[in-house]
Amino acid sequence: MNFEISNLFSFAGVFIILFSIFISFFISREVKTSFSYLISFLIILTGIFVVLKDERKTLINQLEASGDINSLYKLASIYQSEENVPELIRVYTRIIEKNPEDETALLNLSVLMIHTGNKEIGLQLAKKVISINPENKRAKEIIEILMDSKIKQKGDSER
Repeated sequence: MNFEISNLFSFAGVFIILFSIFISFFISREVKTSFSYLISFLIILTGIFVVLKDERKTLINQLEASGDINSLYKLASIYQSEENVPELIRVYTRIIEKNPEDETALLNLSVLMIHTGNKEIGLQLAKKVISINPENKRAKEIIEILMDSKIKQKGDSER
C-alpha cells in the first residue's frame, strides 16, 4: 500500500493543520518570548484537535453509510474505545439484523445488556448463541453465571 497524506486526513484537514503551523511560525518569529511559543504550540494543537474531531465524524459517517458487517464492526471498535455503550448496543443490533446468527455480535450484545441491567435479554441472547453453536464456551459461561445469580436471588428472597 502506498502512503498518501489523503489516507490520514482530508484536503481540508491538511490545510487547517498547515495553516495553524504557518500562523504559529509567524507569531513565534515576530514575537520572541516564551509566551509566544506557548501560544504557537496551542494554535497547532487546536488545529490538530479540530481536524481529528472532524475526521472522526467523517469516518463514522462513512462506516454508518456503508452498512456492511465489516464496517459495522469497525464502527463498534470506535465506540468500544470510547466506552459509548448506547452506540455499541445500536451497532451490534444492526449487525444482528443483517446476520441473525452472528455469534460475536450476539455475545457482545448479551454482555452489554447484562452490564446495563437487562439480564433477561442478555440471557436470551446467550441462549440464542447456544442454539446456533452448542459448543460456544463464552455463551455457556454467561448462562451459567446468570443462572447461578437467579438461584442466589431466589434463595435470598425466600429467607
